[in-house]
Amino acid sequence: MRRFKTMLLITLILVAAIVSGLWYSYYRVIPRMVGEAIVHETEPAVFPDRYNQKIKKISKPVNHVSEKIIHEIDSLSIPFDAILRLIDDTDNETVIRTLNELKSRQPENPDEIFDIVKENVPSPEFDLEILRKPYLKYATMQRYRQGLQYIDNNMIVEQIDEMPYREIVKEVLIYKRAEIDRKLKGP
Repeated sequence: MRRFKTMLLITLILVAAIVSGLWYSYYRVIPRMVGEAIVHETEPAVFPDRYNQKIKKISKPVNHVSEKIIHEIDSLSIPFDAILRLIDDTDNETVIRTLNELKSRQPENPDEIFDIVKENVPSPEFDLEILRKPYLKYATMQRYRQGLQYIDNNMIVEQIDEMPYREIVKEVLIYKRAEIDRKLKGP
């Protein structure tokens, strides 16, 4: 009986270690690899070709936008860590609720889009209103429609609970922040 209990304990420990390793890989290692691949415009060798093609397709626009975002938050004196915490604190239900409200209210201009997002995504650390001006500088209804179309075509809402999107966004911003800081410091 004692031997059975020992084997059961060892088995449970192994299963827990494997599950923990898989969780860590899925929510930490893979987002880091995707973030780095997007920022450096490379293809991770460990991903299937279909994922590498998606990374390749979005790398340039995501790099461009993430660099602008970082420059804007710097110019507004918003702490970078506050942005990362905002991403962490915005749960999937809030994202889905915001998307559903955007679709149901059918905003007619970028100002209305910003209002809807601001109503649904509170920030305890800074007033989101300070982001309105830079948002309006870059936002267009065409980009908004393209974003919604991308979300629908790629079934993002249906996958939001299974995919580590939040972690990937954070990793892209972290890698882009490091790249910008390296450029500013020089060789």
